[in-house]
Amino acid sequence: MNLTKYFSVISGAFFALVAVANAQSFTGQIGIQEDSGQAGSFTTTSLTMDRLNYTEPASGSGSFAGALGSGIVPYGTEAFATNMTFSALSSTPKTVNIFDAVVIGGPGEFGSTGTSPIDRYNFELQTLSENYVNSTTAYFSGTGILTDNGGTYSPTSATLFLSFSGANNYSFTLTAVPEPATLSLAAVGLLGALAFRRRKS
Repeated sequence: MNLTKYFSVISGAFFALVAVANAQSFTGQIGIQEDSGQAGSFTTTSLTMDRLNYTEPASGSGSFAGALGSGIVPYGTEAFATNMTFSALSSTPKTVNIFDAVVIGGPGEFGSTGTSPIDRYNFELQTLSENYVNSTTAYFSGTGILTDNGGTYSPTSATLFLSFSGANNYSFTLTAVPEPATLSLAAVGLLGALAFRRRKS
């Protein structure tokens, strides 16, 4: 087997593996609302999230589609947030590395029985930045990794966007983000598979 043919076979096989792995990644987003206690707060340089939050009605898309009772996260499911205060924030992303920044899956509002298993999804927050507007309005953007403790979905890069619409009142979304490196590898694999098919014919 010459080098070109060997590369084509390996690339084709690798593409198949990448395609399977990529199919298991999270897609879309889930919306989350601060609980009725509304203990979340912010300053010009800090954020404190409410420990209790819940998934919003009709907020899911992609992997989270069907959030009105039929999705992987039923609406009303509790999303427990870290109760630590993130300080020294600015418009420049700050490295934070909080593994359990948001844990999604507890029984909650609107009769939700939670995920199966309970507390199944975890968001590891890695960076966080703040855009302060005034005393009642601020926006926070974060990046991190969304993990499925049930093993169906592979760890997927995700973003967090949190907005305050009033004092002690916020909502946020977690959005899965495709990995450019994974997409590039898949493209290489596809080219290899096509080259192999051409050589066979």
